[in-house]
Amino acid sequence: MKDLYRLITISIFIFSLSACKKEAKPVTAVSITGKWMINKYSATSYKNGVLSPTSYSYNVSDTSQYYLFDNDGTAFETFLDPNFVSPELFYYHISGSNLILSRTLALLPETTCIITIQGTNQMVLQGSYTYQTSGDVFKVVNEVDLSKK
Repeated sequence: MKDLYRLITISIFIFSLSACKKEAKPVTAVSITGKWMINKYSATSYKNGVLSPTSYSYNVSDTSQYYLFDNDGTAFETFLDPNFVSPELFYYHISGSNLILSRTLALLPETTCIITIQGTNQMVLQGSYTYQTSGDVFKVVNEVDLSKK
């Protein structure tokens, strides 16, 4: 009888543990629709894993340099003077924390970028690529800081 009581107690305990499942948190879709002004661009280079002196960064004050993301997955890149160069169309979608692009952009020569949203009007796009030449391995990390207008 004692063994039966133990078996019932253990069964109830195991059943109660399986019933206490945590509720899944709702996943909020990231929205980047709108006009995003390019504030800063940086490229950090590494040669064989060591930071290279060829890394650079510059602030962008030209308001004609921006990305315009529509909610249908189309976007436009305006990097050069729009009086001389038309905005160029590209397509995008978001998968987790990655922004997948249909083509490379002027400041992002990668088609997959890590997207970081900071508040409601700040975004950072980061991409990297690696290449090898003369036995050396080079890695370049590109980062574009944007603000929503």
